[in-house]
Amino acid sequence: MSKALQKGIDALSFLSTRVSARVTDIARAIGVNKSTAYRIMETLKESNFVEKNPDTHKYKIGPAILNLSSHFYSSRLVINVARINMKKLSEETQESTHLAVLSNNCAIIIEQMLVDSRVVVNAQIGKVEPLHCSSVGKCILAYMEDDEREKTMAEISYDIYTENTIRNADMMRNEAAAIRKCGYAVDNREVSNNVVCVAVPIFNGNGKCIYSLGISGTAQRMKNEHLKTVIDKMIVAGRAISYNLGYDSN
Repeated sequence: MSKALQKGIDALSFLSTRVSARVTDIARAIGVNKSTAYRIMETLKESNFVEKNPDTHKYKIGPAILNLSSHFYSSRLVINVARINMKKLSEETQESTHLAVLSNNCAIIIEQMLVDSRVVVNAQIGKVEPLHCSSVGKCILAYMEDDEREKTMAEISYDIYTENTIRNADMMRNEAAAIRKCGYAVDNREVSNNVVCVAVPIFNGNGKCIYSLGISGTAQRMKNEHLKTVIDKMIVAGRAISYNLGYDSN
């Protein structure tokens, strides 16, 4: 970790224990001179991580910290709500399930439920999934607002993993329309030739989809009647999780 970043973290930690503090107090607490502490605090102020009283020139924790904490607790809430449905889904399908969240134009796995099987496709917690070809990524992208989706499609890199991988924004635009029409996304050997994944959207109380529920299985298993059963049960699970988060599709 860079020294400047570490000092910024130290400064925020120090401020979190006080109502407010002068720059000289902050400098002494984090072990830097006053001018360095001032630059750190002004940088944090630009991003609203701290606020500065114009009269006393004291700094205090800013609203961006609250925004980060709200995202943290929101993710914890989704995980707690989703677990029971994920467990049931894994038991009924005998496939591993995982929960993903949108972050920096990627889908990040934040929870998983494994099955007791000799052949398990494991989407590990913390794994980064591409938006253009993973089922969880495509699902989140498809349910973005139109302007946000267009902006995101223009920003992401369309890395190619297999011959089935979506390669450009035009292909992704058509795929997103198809996903919204049927209510689920499929990664049909787009990231790996041996793996097929399915995902459904998870909506919060505001009707936004920043989470998705996925199942990954071997291409040999995930086909025909089994794939249809997986999709049907996932749609039910996705709706149940969304409803428990306050979303009413009616």
